[in-house]
Formats: sequence, C-alpha cells, structure tokens
Amino acid sequence: MEKESVINLVKTISSERNRHLEYFAARERWIDILVSGLTITSEQQKGEYVLLIGNEGSGKTAICSKLSEMLLQSVTISGLEEKEVRKLAPWLPAVLLHFGKQSGQTHRIVESLVEQANTLLSNRVSFEIPEKLSDFGNAFRQDQNLRETIQYHEILYQVLDQLVQERGQAIVILDAIDEISFDGTQLSFLPKQLPEGVKVLLTTRPYEKLVRWINNYLKTVKKVHLEYFDRTEIPLVTRIDDQKGPEEHQFNERVWKASGGWPIHVAAIAQDLRNKKGNIQSVNIYSNIESLLRKHAKVWETEVFVANQRFKLREILFLLAIFEPVIPLRLEEIQSYLEFLGIELEQPDLYAQLENVATQVEGLDTNQIKLRFKIFADFVCGTYFSLRDVRRRFKKIVQWLIQEKEEIPDATIASFLSCWTDSSFVKDAKCREVALQLLSDLSENHETKRISHIVWYLWKESGKHTPLAKECLHLLKQAGDFQSLALLSFNLISGDGVEKHVEEGEKWLRIGAESGCSDAMYFLSICLLKGLGMKKDGQKAEAWLRKAAEAGHQDAMLELAKQLFKGELFPQ
Repeated sequence: MEKESVINLVKTISSERNRHLEYFAARERWIDILVSGLTITSEQQKGEYVLLIGNEGSGKTAICSKLSEMLLQSVTISGLEEKEVRKLAPWLPAVLLHFGKQSGQTHRIVESLVEQANTLLSNRVSFEIPEKLSDFGNAFRQDQNLRETIQYHEILYQVLDQLVQERGQAIVILDAIDEISFDGTQLSFLPKQLPEGVKVLLTTRPYEKLVRWINNYLKTVKKVHLEYFDRTEIPLVTRIDDQKGPEEHQFNERVWKASGGWPIHVAAIAQDLRNKKGNIQSVNIYSNIESLLRKHAKVWETEVFVANQRFKLREILFLLAIFEPVIPLRLEEIQSYLEFLGIELEQPDLYAQLENVATQVEGLDTNQIKLRFKIFADFVCGTYFSLRDVRRRFKKIVQWLIQEKEEIPDATIASFLSCWTDSSFVKDAKCREVALQLLSDLSENHETKRISHIVWYLWKESGKHTPLAKECLHLLKQAGDFQSLALLSFNLISGDGVEKHVEEGEKWLRIGAESGCSDAMYFLSICLLKGLGMKKDGQKAEAWLRKAAEAGHQDAMLELAKQLFKGELFPQ
C-alpha cells in the first residue's frame, strides 16, 4: 500500500480491530454460522452476500474482528512483502476488511479495498478515472474532483473477479454499512451480482429502509439475525466463574438480569471489573442503559487544570458527539476548536487528557478520533444536554468552522453540511439553519471553487443530486461563477458520478452559455452535437461551438475544425 490516505484508514481499522480482539469472548455459535456462510467450496462457488443484522451494541464489529482472525487460520501466508503488509493489515490475505464507522466515504472505502486486494494480486487493478470522461476537453481532465468521480461498483467487481482468477476466492467484510448509508442510497458501490467464488459479509442495525434496499438491489443475500448473549455466555465475558462459589454465581445472575444479555452493557460491566481488579463487590451494576450512559458522560465532567487553565472535558465530548455521524477528527482540529473557545492546550497535554477517556473513544493512536458508540453520541446530544444547550453549543461549532475554514478540508465541510442540513437526520430546524450559515459564509466571501468542490463531494458520496447540492448550484449562479456551474451542469446531463437530471442540467448550462461563459457554450454544443440529454441539432451545435471558439475556448476551436473537416453535421 502506497497512498497515505489508505494507510491511515487501514491503521485506524487495525487499531479498532485489535481493541475488539483483546477481550473478545463467547459468540462461538455466531462465529460458526458466519464462518460456514463465508466458506467457499467446490460445491458452493456462487457469489453471495451475507447480511448480519443486529441491534446497536450487539457486538457486530467485535464478531467481524474475530472472523477476520479465524478465517486467517485456514490461509497460507507467503510473499516478499508479507511481513510489511500484515503489520499494517493483519487480516490479509484472508479477507478484505472495512469498518463503516471508520469511514463512510464511498471513494475511501473502495480505494482501501482495492489497495488491500492489490497487495495480493500479480495483475493490479487500477483505481483511476475512466477514459470516457477525457473525451470532453481539458476542463474535465484538469478537475481533480471529477477525476475521482468513477464507477465504483465496476472497479470493485473487477478487483474481486481478479482475486478469484489469481487466488481462487475472495472474502470481504464490510461492517456497519448503516454508518455509510441508513437507507442504502450511498451503497451503490456494491456490485449487484458478485463474481463466482466471492462472499461478502455486510453488517447493519435493523433499519427498515436499508434492509429493503438490500433486498431490492443486491442479488443472492443470506440474512443472519444476531441475538444478545445468553446466560451461559455471561461468565465468559465477565471472567467470573459461576462454579467458583455462590457469590460469583449471584454476581453473574445480577449482570444477566440487569443487562438482558445486551453485549454493550455486559462489556461495560466487564471493563469496570478489569479496572477494579476483578473485585465484584465494588462494581456497580446499572439497571438500565441510560444510567450506564450517564456514568460514561460523567467521566467527561472531570475538571482539567493545565498551563494555568481550567476547563471540563465535556467541551471535547460535545464536539465529538456532533462529529460522530460526520467524520473522525484529528488532534489538531480538536486543539483548534479549544483555542476558539479560549482554551490553549498543547497537543501532548490534549492527548494525555483523551487517554483518560480512552475506553469511550477510538482512533486516538491513529489521530482519527471518534466516539466509540453512536448510542452514546445520541445520548449526549439528545438527553445529557438540553435542546437549548445543544443549539448554543452547535452554533459555536459552526462559528469555529467558519473562522477556521481555510484550515479545514472541503470534504469535512461537505460531510458536515450533508449531515446537519438533512431534515431526515436533524429534526431541529434551528440547528439546520445554523449549519447552512457555513454555506452562506462561503457564498458571501465568493469562495465559489469551494462551493463547487462541496457539490462534487456530495455527489461522490451519494450519487444523488441532493437538495443541498441544488442550493449550491443556486449560489454559484448568484455569484456568477458560470464556469463551475457549466462543469456541474454537464455532469447532471451526462450522469457521470451522479444520477441524471437532464432538465435541470440543461437549464443551468443554457443560463451559463447565454451569460457568455465559453465553457457553458462548448458543453452545450457538445450535448446538441452528440444528442446527450437533448435532441441532436447540428445547426444549433455549430452556432454555440462558433461562439465558444470566438471567445477563445481551445477545445471549441479544435472541435469546430474537426467537424468542419468531417462535414458530417456542419457544411464544409
């Protein structure tokens, strides 16, 4: 693996996997079921998806981690770079692995899976722009965002097929696909039909829309419904032997009755036991999950005194809760937010403070920091803090993003806007309005290139022309950036990287052409010339092509000369 972005993502996944493996216990029945479902034999070669459905905190990621270890036992490991590759991705060569909680960005997921696969292949599969996009001139070849807008499902199918040809089989584990898309709209990177010899395990919470999408979109899906721990598994997780004595047996009974076997609850008690050296008398067994979550939140109430400054860790807790559905944060970004609040904390001190809540965050060692559980983030924003608290604190975060926008990647801003302006996710209209202030600020400061990049990222992640993307196009028009608008409009017409919206694309393209934008004139002429989204019209194509050429558009000049020479649509 060579790309730094892939290496960082794989390191984060590996760190999370190791955490789950460290104290993994029980679940033998489910491991056996899934190993059997993912095993490829001479009699069972058909490509197949296996969908593991389980409630929040039921241990799906832990099971995926253990599976990746178990499947490795039946694989012969060899190769010149074997030690280096396995140090980075210890699940190879048995499976290709991704945790949706570590990244929900489609291009990062597919890129990572392709790079993992390429470490096993003699004939590597390329992750590059399709040639067909280069037929429409320099504007497309030069736009980096468009270069990344590719047919992901075709590339993923190709790499899986190549693995089967060279290695006989391929197994992929994609955990937490509901973190990528709660309704399936952003999962079109998955091939509808898998090559023979390929098995793909998907895990999700029981979201009705997502499960329905999988049923309708993917071919050959076997469902497995994950249950909670049964009573016999409790001692395996707590590591308190039922047979040791009545006190130990009673302790496990209390854990079983309080938790109902919910893995996240049992695991929290087990962690508390480890912290207290197995002293069962000192462990508080909370009777419900809210009490447990409140206990977790209180850890962040610790008052920190560093460099003559006092503050509470809950300032960081709320920031991480807001970004939990968006993207992991780097230490530098958390540091920047604290500085915005007037808290100057050097990075070593920040790291040391986060180590105190290490059981509640993930990615600390890889600088991709996120709250460990979505249920905890939801509790922080929906119960622990009042709506008034949330609105006030959320406004501060948006103000910070506006102030520090030059230092924050466009992808982060796009992901934040996509999440926090979505009415299906954010029920509070005031929070949605505040989030849109970030986009308004970019418009008011004429940062149209960033707005157009946000549209590319939105399209790249969902393949849909979302209401937020539509709002961005209106802002580009208001700002008079018809060049960016022309590129985006052409993609709406051609359907490259986004679902087709021919009527809207043509509307914006004509507005740009009539406003004197040479790119818009050129793209409109190409659409008319090739019948792309509109009826072929050689006469109108020539008229717009001539106007673009007269405006100095080089591609238009070349295309005009070519058409005049051919004499097929234009008179010689």
